[in-house]
Amino acid sequence: MRAFLLALSLLFALCLPAAAQDLPLADDGDLAALKQAVTRSQAYLAASERQTIVLGDRAIPRETLLESAGRFAELLAQHGLQPPFFEAVQREFDWISVAGNDARGKVHVTGYYLPLLEARRTRDARFRFPLYAPPPDLQRVDLGAFHSRYQGQSISARVQDGKIVPIPDRVAIDDGGALSGKGLEIAWVDDEMARYTLMVQGSGLLRFEDGQVANVNYAAANGRAYTSLGKALIADGKIAAEQISMPAIEAYFRERPLELRGYLNRNPSYVFFRLASEGPYGSDGIALTPGRAIATDKRLFGSGLIGYLTYPRARLGPDGKVEAWEKGSRFVLDQDTGGAIKGPGRADVYWGGGAEAAMRAGTLNGDARLWYLILKEKTRP
Repeated sequence: MRAFLLALSLLFALCLPAAAQDLPLADDGDLAALKQAVTRSQAYLAASERQTIVLGDRAIPRETLLESAGRFAELLAQHGLQPPFFEAVQREFDWISVAGNDARGKVHVTGYYLPLLEARRTRDARFRFPLYAPPPDLQRVDLGAFHSRYQGQSISARVQDGKIVPIPDRVAIDDGGALSGKGLEIAWVDDEMARYTLMVQGSGLLRFEDGQVANVNYAAANGRAYTSLGKALIADGKIAAEQISMPAIEAYFRERPLELRGYLNRNPSYVFFRLASEGPYGSDGIALTPGRAIATDKRLFGSGLIGYLTYPRARLGPDGKVEAWEKGSRFVLDQDTGGAIKGPGRADVYWGGGAEAAMRAGTLNGDARLWYLILKEKTRP
């Protein structure tokens, strides 16, 4: 709690209007995807019962964000991603720079994607790692309902013998069988590392033996603190910090499978899933658009905000490997969160599914800049 409040105070000090006219705007993403993401945020904001949306230490009226998204969509329709559009958003919007707790004004950005896993509906000798639905007694407790100091915070818990107790952790579930035999298994997979990657990404695709491909979407988590597998490997001297990435982690454990369970058990966090015909969806139910949706800490940044991100973009060669690094930039919509996305200095970009998405997500890990756009009062209807 103390660390969170410190980070929040730093955010308050550093979340300042940017000199938007000094930003050389560009967008390396797809126009149709941006229009779709904006439309989805508009639909969410229009239907939301929330009267305000949090932006750092500010409470932005939901109507203001609707007006902002509406004007942004109008400008996109008129100009596309051409110079008149960039000029208009610089002129008509306030730009709020998110500096996190980095004195250089940076946030740390990573990526996530939709992994594809082979699966079975029943367990066999090969497919022996379950994906669980949430336990039926899992409750999400809003701590803000008990005291204003905990506004925006919640815990996952269950009631046992008249007491509120935590949901079992990873060791209790995977090694202790805390959920086995309860009918919660929705599918079985054959790769424990791939299952862990699915939990980190939050959603994915399952391909069953009959060829059917189904979405498997995030349903809940056990609420335990997330511990990074990559940070553990760096701390143990297994992978150098400058080389850490999801592909590097996966390659390490492919060569040393006997080490995997011990490292996984260092992370008590556990994710539960549901099968669906569509997906994935963000933390507030918004369908995510590849390359345009980002995840942030929802205690600090509410869903529906329009953002502008500059980030280190990998230039990939024909073999899928990184040839060079370029400066990337694009407009994004804040629509999701994640167990590892905590504090003002973190953001995660959703890249979609497929091999290129996996590479984009796996290589995005570095310093970035993030601004949020709010329509200036004098330009509102």
